[in-house]
Amino acid sequence: MFSTLVDSRVLKSLGLVFGDIGTSPIYTIGIILLVLVPDEGNIFGIISICHRLR
Repeated sequence: MFSTLVDSRVLKSLGLVFGDIGTSPIYTIGIILLVLVPDEGNIFGIISICHRLR
């Protein structure tokens, strides 16, 4: 159940910020961190995704 809940939240967060992902990386990072544990690996992953998509 927890995995399904997390998957649902990730999908919703991607849908919420998809239009702004290229113009507002800080907003994107904030939304993603609502559903992920802010550890070193996740932070580097989020930054690399935002950098790659801009």
